[in-house]
Amino acid sequence: FLRRVMEQPRGLFFAKDDVPMLFGVVLKHAGRYLDIAAEEGTELPEPPELVSRIWFDVTDLGLIRARLEFSYGGAFFPAFGKKSRERGYDLEGELLAEAVLRKYMGEGEAADEGTLLLSGDDRIYELLSDGLTAIGAYAEIFMSDEFEKFRVRPPFRLGVGVKVDGRLLEMDIDLDGIDIEELAGVLAHYRKAKKYKRLKDGSFLPIGDEDALGVLSELSETLELSEQQIAGGHIELDMNRALYVNALLKQSEALRFERDESFRSIIRQIQGAGDADFEIPPALRQTLRNYQQTGYRWMRTLEKLGFGGILADDMGLGKTIEVLAVLEAHRESKGAGTSIVVCPASLVLNWAAEAAHFTPKLRVCALTGTKSERARAFGRFSEVDLVVTSYGQLR
Repeated sequence: FLRRVMEQPRGLFFAKDDVPMLFGVVLKHAGRYLDIAAEEGTELPEPPELVSRIWFDVTDLGLIRARLEFSYGGAFFPAFGKKSRERGYDLEGELLAEAVLRKYMGEGEAADEGTLLLSGDDRIYELLSDGLTAIGAYAEIFMSDEFEKFRVRPPFRLGVGVKVDGRLLEMDIDLDGIDIEELAGVLAHYRKAKKYKRLKDGSFLPIGDEDALGVLSELSETLELSEQQIAGGHIELDMNRALYVNALLKQSEALRFERDESFRSIIRQIQGAGDADFEIPPALRQTLRNYQQTGYRWMRTLEKLGFGGILADDMGLGKTIEVLAVLEAHRESKGAGTSIVVCPASLVLNWAAEAAHFTPKLRVCALTGTKSERARAFGRFSEVDLVVTSYGQLR
């Protein structure tokens, strides 16, 4: 256009009907590079501004329907029709609005002129999460009540509360206002690396790489929780899962983790077991080394809490004497009953000898000998503090 103007000494001439298009399309862009002025006594025409609007609603079949319309100050006319100078002054604006709508709505035109149809959860989610913002830059958006139900929920914050009830840990899960029955499905979608979960109310829940869901997914897989347990939102676990549950749930900053005082007390006791206030039996105070005293207090702490445990020091570090210290403490407390040690047959007498050496007041019965000797020993169990037997005898 600029080259043509410069090539014509007398300038270019346009029909009166073409003037709105000239100013609305050509000079609109040329004005970025030129100062446009009118001769004295002449007014520059002001082409009307393009007004674009889109109506979103839902058909009876559940399809998304979008109707795009344009106006230049008068009645609105449908988009996607044949462009004409008589009807439109901002053809570029019309084309941009149509292009961005087609990007998210696809090519599914309806019978009504200017209307597109959209189906499929993935396409609908893309429209709701990204498309409406992009489309809104080119057209004013109107929505029906039915369409507004197709919403993307804001990011949720998962909450887990843990409390102690007797020998059980009770976990209650909160989905930040979302029906807890949806949780199993949300976790299933997370494990499949889905971007979202379509909820029963028609809304979309973004998932992505949600950190809190990763923690909850690991928890449910490790503890082998059923879908019914998860969907109920209330889970009961044995107390011995306390340390694992506490360590895992504290990993996520995105997860709201609440613990009652009883649960926190259990964690503190286990984590501080090495400094617990359990006195070393007098017979062993000069014998146990520092690390053995720590093992002794750890076992006493687990015993107090009703937990089991595995003392897994390397061979030769004195695990036997640590256990004997616990058994001696039982004897001193009176009323602790009879304990049993099950070991390889080759070590039964060794255990009895170690007990006689380090804890001589501990009454020990080594279950060995002939069948009649073992039968007589059975009758003495209530009179002793410790029974030592082998795996084979136990069977």
